[in-house]
Amino acid sequence: MRFANYVVCSSAQNLLAVANAVPAHVEHLAHDIAAYLSGNPHAADTVAGIRNWWLSGATPGVSHDDVENAIGILVGRGALECRTLPDGTRVYAAPRPGSSRARS
Repeated sequence: MRFANYVVCSSAQNLLAVANAVPAHVEHLAHDIAAYLSGNPHAADTVAGIRNWWLSGATPGVSHDDVENAIGILVGRGALECRTLPDGTRVYAAPRPGSSRARS
């Protein structure tokens, strides 16, 4: 299930979205992702990588869609940014210093 209202990446091909009314388990995933990033500030990964590595063990059985929605929350808050690699792969990481998405 995907929700609507926040856009994660600005590509028309692969828009990820989350709702204003975020389910508690998705908010918990967003918290876990932010905690991982806090301890690993140079980490960058795909949705699958975040699900399999950043969240491994902490939340077994988490769905790909729930991770996408949690990422959407963090992008909407400016805690993550989407970067597109030359091959088109999208990875998520902390905003670069000085970027418009960087939190002050």
